Amino acid sequence: KGGTLVSLTSRDVEGEYERIKKYRLPFISEIEIIERIPLKSFFLKDFEGHDFEIQEFLKKEDREIF
Repeated sequence: KGGTLVSLTSRDVEGEYERIKKYRLPFISEIEIIERIPLKSFFLKDFEGHDFEIQEFLKKEDREIF
């Protein structure tokens, strides 16, 4: 619905997910794999309403770029 989405790239989405879950934020999605890119990611909303995506590229070539 507009606004800004901040995407952060990680080499360990599962580790980040477990770490962030401890903060009991207003919203944290499950980890999903997006085959067409390919990457795995999850979304969260902080206490001030900012939207974030934590993502991990699955192809080595993409990880080297990002």
